[in-house]
Amino acid sequence: MEDSDAAQARVFFDHLDAEIDIIAARIETVDALTEGARRPNRLTDRLRTEAVALRAEPYEVHRLIDAIVFRFPEVMTRDVSALD
Repeated sequence: MEDSDAAQARVFFDHLDAEIDIIAARIETVDALTEGARRPNRLTDRLRTEAVALRAEPYEVHRLIDAIVFRFPEVMTRDVSALD
């Protein structure tokens, strides 16, 4: 049985893991929209700026995951998501 801190860390870990997938999908969407534009314009400029910002997010999420795993290594050993 997990203690409450480890259980909470597990929930946060699962949320962060899901967030990585969401960010990756957003990056793919922005890249596809940018590449689909016939010529550069203000929208493509904004999309490129957004893509740069989005690409920084996974690094922060991975940093948070690493911190959780360092403090609560047991979150890596459980096969079932706390979100299920």
